Amino acid sequence: MAEIISEWPTLTRTRTSKYPWAEWLDGEMRQLVQGVDYETTTVSMQAQVGSAAKRLGVRYRTTTNEVGVAVQAILDWRDEAQAETGWVPRND
Repeated sequence: MAEIISEWPTLTRTRTSKYPWAEWLDGEMRQLVQGVDYETTTVSMQAQVGSAAKRLGVRYRTTTNEVGVAVQAILDWRDEAQAETGWVPRND
């Protein structure tokens, strides 16, 4: 029978990530190789990159190629947009 407790139990373990997301999403362009850097499908890895980027609060871009997934965090997306399109943010 389930026991009634008077205090909420303390956390006994911490969750660790399978992948070094802070390193992989540091702003450098990185090639992740399927079978070396990750074992899942390439489509699944792209989704995991998106989830990790959201948790870290960064924008990102990915593309797939013959060896896996290329990833890059866009740390200052305004600079990226300006470089690619000439767009300049308003200073309201």
